[in-house]
Amino acid sequence: MVRWLSASELAAAKLNGVPQSRENAARFIARIIPQSPELVRPRRGRGGGLEVSELALPDAARDALKAQSTVAQIRPSDAQELADALESDKRQIATIAMGSLTARQRRVMEARQTILLAIEAQAISTGCGKDNAIRQLVAAAAAQTLDPSQTEIICVANDRTGKRSASLSRATLYE
Repeated sequence: MVRWLSASELAAAKLNGVPQSRENAARFIARIIPQSPELVRPRRGRGGGLEVSELALPDAARDALKAQSTVAQIRPSDAQELADALESDKRQIATIAMGSLTARQRRVMEARQTILLAIEAQAISTGCGKDNAIRQLVAAAAAQTLDPSQTEIICVANDRTGKRSASLSRATLYE
């Protein structure tokens, strides 16, 4: 996945061969347009400006950028796009042929969807990724530190007749 950087982000990264002030970084990006217009795009969000692809940076700067990005950072605009996509997915799931599902099947489906959306929301809000969000939820369920409403949702999602279980499995959540 190619990373796009605004002038501010480029200056803040303090990369070799790239200007380290916002104004000079903006000029640097503008100089790339005539040579490779596909590597520059308008910046989304407030303020406008341009973003440059990491592919347009000198090799040394690109290597330093990869070394700096050991931890993925989610920008607020990316988080909003992901939240919008999740909402769209939620609506699509809701439009599944509900007429063919029994009330129990519908309740189980909605409980499972709620758990998955909670994992996505946790990953977005903390920026920790889905795997860590799943591990945190599984650990909280095992330690029985979830609030009663979450415990009830897990019991419904497990769909075990005659037995109420608030246990979760990492492997099952991935499936």
